[in-house]
Amino acid sequence: MLFGADDHKRTGLLVIASTWFLYCGQSCVFPHLTRYYDLDLHLSDWQIGIMMALTSLGAVLMQPFWGVLSDRLLGRTKTLRLALTFNIVFLILFTFSYQIGGFALLLPAGVLFFICYSASLPLNSAIILSYLGKSRRHLFGRIRVAGSISFTVGMFLLCPTMVGLSLSWGLYGRTLVFLTACVLYVFTISCTFWDENHFEKHQKPQFKNFMMFFRSKNLGIFYLSIFCVSIGASAGIQYIGPYIGHRGLSERFFSSIWLIGVGVEILLTYNLHHFARRFGLKRTIAIGFAADFIRWFGLSLLDAPVWILILSVMHGPSVIGMFFASAMYLDAKCEESVRSTAQALLYFSFVSGQMTGYILASALVDHYGYLPRADAIQSSFFWFGLFSFTASVIAGTFLPKEPRTQ
Repeated sequence: MLFGADDHKRTGLLVIASTWFLYCGQSCVFPHLTRYYDLDLHLSDWQIGIMMALTSLGAVLMQPFWGVLSDRLLGRTKTLRLALTFNIVFLILFTFSYQIGGFALLLPAGVLFFICYSASLPLNSAIILSYLGKSRRHLFGRIRVAGSISFTVGMFLLCPTMVGLSLSWGLYGRTLVFLTACVLYVFTISCTFWDENHFEKHQKPQFKNFMMFFRSKNLGIFYLSIFCVSIGASAGIQYIGPYIGHRGLSERFFSSIWLIGVGVEILLTYNLHHFARRFGLKRTIAIGFAADFIRWFGLSLLDAPVWILILSVMHGPSVIGMFFASAMYLDAKCEESVRSTAQALLYFSFVSGQMTGYILASALVDHYGYLPRADAIQSSFFWFGLFSFTASVIAGTFLPKEPRTQ
């Protein structure tokens, strides 16, 4: 059972609802950024790479700040509300920045937005794990599946509708998509007024600085594997949207690949504790990383629409490895008092890899610039997958086993 008494049940339902609205809002942002830059604004490869990399740099530098702010000062709930409030303000600025000031304003607006955007995901994970406690952390996937479902609903139903409305009103195609995310973040904040007594009692951490996490050999290997897989995954995600557009495929087709990928993610997330019990979190992580390699390696060879859809299945296990199994693995290795900081540093490693991947992807696609646009992107997919393959080897070979999942 996830819930008990009435007040405890209300808190649990609010945790699920906040996760639902948060990830529905995320579906209106990250998958659409490179399509916005490439198909709407027609930025160059290097401008796209700079936009993605420097926005990630802001997120990288601020991850330890959000973790320490949550663990030491404000607590997780108040920190989440603060991050989401700034999310809304800066996303509105980002939405209209190019029309107002061109690329020169778009870049700092993107950096400001991503500083807050990236904070909400690890905070959400830390809140869910704190609500469940150590004895029930194996149910993490059961709550987190709400986010996967809402992400699918947003991508397949909400976003195409908003793109159509934007175009019919003479706006850039993703304008109303981004503004819809702002509304969803408001709903997320409204769901965070829960009873704090139903979360684990929090003790302030007894550490001097966040570098202690990197001095641990085991955690260092873990963060390195996350860094490597994020290079490949982020490079691929940066160009899969434009790739589909330059192949002449529709907005609905783009939504469909996310529907399939996140649909598999939902199935795996709901049953995550069964997989973790059978294979162990270490092996689950390695399998997820290998799936990301298979996706990009396959797309480098196969370009028929049916293969693009089939290979999108690999999105599900790769996300499970990067975020869900990894969050549970980290929770098993760290004390509750530093959970927010540990989860923030997971995203620190992931976003660091993103920043590297975005620049690398721009360089590779630019290198193949003598080919037609779609072919140049496809030729780069293999190199993206190579980093995910490296991550799977690191995780499968060097990560120590975690304590047995209940």
